[in-house]
Amino acid sequence: MGAGGHGPARQRRAVRDLGRRERDDDPQGPIGNALSQGDALGEPQSEAAGSPGLDRALGVQSSLRGGRGVRLGAPPGLSQGPEDSGVPGRPRDQPAGAASVSGAPLGVFDSGIGGLTVARAVFERLPHESVVYFGDTARVPYGPKSPDTVRRYSGEILAYLLARGVKSLVVACNTISAQALDFLRERSPVPLVGVIEPGARAAVQGTRSGRIGVIGTAGTIASGAYERAIKQLRPDAAVCAQACPLFVPLVEEGWFDHSATELIAREYLAPLERAAVDVLVLGCTHYPLIKPLLARVLGPAVTLVDSAEETAKAVADDLTRRGLTAPPNHRPTHRFVVSDDEPHFRKVGARFLGEKLQHVEVVPLG
Repeated sequence: MGAGGHGPARQRRAVRDLGRRERDDDPQGPIGNALSQGDALGEPQSEAAGSPGLDRALGVQSSLRGGRGVRLGAPPGLSQGPEDSGVPGRPRDQPAGAASVSGAPLGVFDSGIGGLTVARAVFERLPHESVVYFGDTARVPYGPKSPDTVRRYSGEILAYLLARGVKSLVVACNTISAQALDFLRERSPVPLVGVIEPGARAAVQGTRSGRIGVIGTAGTIASGAYERAIKQLRPDAAVCAQACPLFVPLVEEGWFDHSATELIAREYLAPLERAAVDVLVLGCTHYPLIKPLLARVLGPAVTLVDSAEETAKAVADDLTRRGLTAPPNHRPTHRFVVSDDEPHFRKVGARFLGEKLQHVEVVPLG
């Protein structure tokens, strides 16, 4: 950001210039089943760019970048903690007035496009919930970046989504879940769910032999996050982890069932077959789109754990436990926000969601 405090003003101008563009380009490649017609995909946001909400987000981002400990304010209806909730013993993110927040949206975010598989799983499991999705497409990928940088970037996204009034947050990114989940939880006044813990829990519940495979990006595998989460639940588990860096570009190309993808999959999965795993965790949010191909390569003896589906289950359980679920008559509105490259997001995002994205906002961060 520039000196003299001009950064937020410059960002707001960029939002005004870019944040409301709509394009009519059709998505390319195969498109899956359409989402419910009751879902409004990407309708324009009522809050104008440069609004007080965005100003507040930008101000909090500046504090996060400065390295100061920041406790972000809760949306209306959520208490900051037992000391201000008025109800002894209530957790800090328990609703003080559920009726005032149950219709608020969920915030789902990722370093880019892959988190849309989690968003789609949330749409299917929680059809009455509204969602604001943020993809940091200007700074993807997060995998090669340092943990400090991942925490800084994800802290900026956290601030932005809180300014949009979300009632709960879903970290739909394995890299952020591995490197910044605790950092975000310390700073979030609303509940927050990552993708690693639900996947690890499902793997432990599903294995018969205790031999569990994990595939993911190089960064996620190198972090050891899945192995730690699995062994915390089952210390005697034998975890075989395999980085599969070529899967992401193949998925974004739309090669879900291509012969080249199958050839590469057989190469990547060979060590897991030799290890005789009976459960395989899909530890990247892109991988559910090639789940049928992976199942064919590994055969019926191996159970595939879809971290997107497991995360959606965890979110549903958490909302129910906290009394934050939207009422059955609530009409959901889904909004999609990126930090750059909106045309690419719309085209590839349609493959992930199975539905054309009618509107995508562009909001630069950082």
